[in-house]
Amino acid sequence: GRGYRLKKEAERALVARLQDALSGSIRMTTRMTADEFFADVWLPYKALSSKPTTIEAYRVIHRLYISPRLGGVLLQNLTPALLAEWQQ
Repeated sequence: GRGYRLKKEAERALVARLQDALSGSIRMTTRMTADEFFADVWLPYKALSSKPTTIEAYRVIHRLYISPRLGGVLLQNLTPALLAEWQQ
C-alpha cells in the first residue's frame, strides 16, 4: 500500500476509495463480510482515536441495526441500492 505522511491524508484516501467502491467505479475483490470488516478492520481503526464508551456504542449499533441485515453480506456485494434498502 501507499504510505501517507499525515493521518488526514490517509483518512481522505480511505474515504475516496470507499466512495469509489460504493459508486461502482472500482470493484472490491475481498471475500470479507460486512461483519468481518467491522470487527477486524473498522472497529480497531476507530479504537485508535475513540473513547471506550464510543467504541461500545458502535458495537451496540452494529449488533442491533447493521449485523442482522448486512452482516453476512460480502463487501464486494454491498451496493448503493442494498444500502438504501437497508436504511428504509
